[in-house]
Amino acid sequence: MRQFDTSEIRNLPIKTVATRLGIKVLRGNKAMCFTGHDKNTPSLSFHLKRNYWHCFGCDRGGDAIALTRDVLRVDFKTAAEWLANQFHLRQQQIT
Repeated sequence: MRQFDTSEIRNLPIKTVATRLGIKVLRGNKAMCFTGHDKNTPSLSFHLKRNYWHCFGCDRGGDAIALTRDVLRVDFKTAAEWLANQFHLRQQQIT
């Protein structure tokens, strides 16, 4: 069984993760929400200092793993594996 260092994954730059997920980040660290509820005004914000995202329209938010889970509609483990693979993070072998 493989395990990932989730602290390393959670520390991935949130804006970079969003871009890798196909979210177009606009000036001011805003984006249209991936759920599609906002049609005219971006409601998804990226807080770079805290490495956190939040959508004011649907009141979702979190770290890189939460964003990946919500965008890809996958569970925690699958999101962590996707991020580790995308950013070439090392896996730790558990014996």
